[in-house]
Amino acid sequence: MGISRSIMSLSKDKNQPSYLIITGGLFRGRKIQTVHDARTRYTPEIVRGALFSTLRARIELEGSRFLDLCAGSGIVAFEALSRGMKQATLVDISHKAIRAGVINSRRLGVLDRIKIRRMDLGKYLQKTTESYDVVFLDPPFDESIVHKYLIAVDASMNHNPSFLSKSGIFVLECREGIMLPSLRSLRMIHKAAYGSVCLTYYQPFNDQSNKKGGEQPMGLQTNDEKNRGD
Repeated sequence: MGISRSIMSLSKDKNQPSYLIITGGLFRGRKIQTVHDARTRYTPEIVRGALFSTLRARIELEGSRFLDLCAGSGIVAFEALSRGMKQATLVDISHKAIRAGVINSRRLGVLDRIKIRRMDLGKYLQKTTESYDVVFLDPPFDESIVHKYLIAVDASMNHNPSFLSKSGIFVLECREGIMLPSLRSLRMIHKAAYGSVCLTYYQPFNDQSNKKGGEQPMGLQTNDEKNRGD
């Protein structure tokens, strides 16, 4: 459990690449090693690009802190650092994912900007006293696991109110069509679908609005609409 996003494995299957490419920012075009685990899954390039385009339209990425839950190889966290975020934390239960995260951090020269934790997601959320500006969760696409981890994130907001900054954003990646529960501490502000993958964005209820220009929350979009990365 807790394994996601890095690509399916460094296997003999020629259809499965052994690396991912950073899509934007300082490290654009750099290769990220994937995880040696057949259970892992990756966030497609189009989704990563759209994620950071949406985040940049709503918050200042430069100097912000990023938490990558179920981090896998850390590709999304490295995309965040590439775009100017100050610091990123990777959390995953898999020792293979942690190894890939360390290797990739060294190759990019960002060990001083990365924290890597091999922990169960629930335990990390219970223990952490850190504060983040963006929290990204990409759990296995099983609906019961998605619900379990969403509730864990919501609970962390109750016992650690500074877990997500007042103007911060929490993003869930899950399978399109999964019914999501209502949360006590977070309100949905945006949702976008890219084929079978859906990104749902939340902010704390105590944040009135940090949206540029005061725009209203956007509705559901599909990948037919153009979403370009940085």
